Amino acid sequence: LTGYYGAPRMGNLVMEDNTSLILGGGGAAAFGSVSTGWLATISGNLTVDTRLSVSGPLAINSQLTLSDGMVYEWDLIRPPTGPAADVVNIAGDLIIDKSFTLDIFGLGGSALPGDVFPLLVYQGTLFIGGLPWDPNDNPLDALIDISNLADSIPYMWDLTNAEIRVTGLSEGMIYLTGLEALAIPEPTTLSLLALGGLALWRRRRRAAS
Repeated sequence: LTGYYGAPRMGNLVMEDNTSLILGGGGAAAFGSVSTGWLATISGNLTVDTRLSVSGPLAINSQLTLSDGMVYEWDLIRPPTGPAADVVNIAGDLIIDKSFTLDIFGLGGSALPGDVFPLLVYQGTLFIGGLPWDPNDNPLDALIDISNLADSIPYMWDLTNAEIRVTGLSEGMIYLTGLEALAIPEPTTLSLLALGGLALWRRRRRAAS
């Protein structure tokens, strides 16, 4: 894929599990949205304009650019394989035009305020708005959104202390912390828990008498 005025603009990219994409020619391409399966790999400089949705780890063997206002869809868990938080591993620079939104989906996972969830891990340098990231003069602008939840599993969410942080200018990561998300058991499960608690209480009462 080649172009004369920056990366060629393409449509939407969908990749299945364990697939690879090599951006030939100029080694760069921009897509409206990118959706990748488990352990997908992209070789070349990738630009995402509107939406990035990954299922488990995504490896980018060069540079990643996120256009201003881009939405990163992120899951706490990837069924049915168990816990495997979504993460993008970038071998080169991470370039964020200005800001992005983290759109969180639960999918049965859970989070406690002290948990750390890597979102974007980069081996190169982090740029914000064309300039190197700086926590004081050029900080990251990111939002956390749970308004589009469509999970079949009900949740209790607490974003009071949730933050998206940066570890460093180079060879660092952007990560989520401070989030509290607890799945609410189904009514059947709650009934079983209640019965179990009642049986335990009766057993303790008999032992006491």
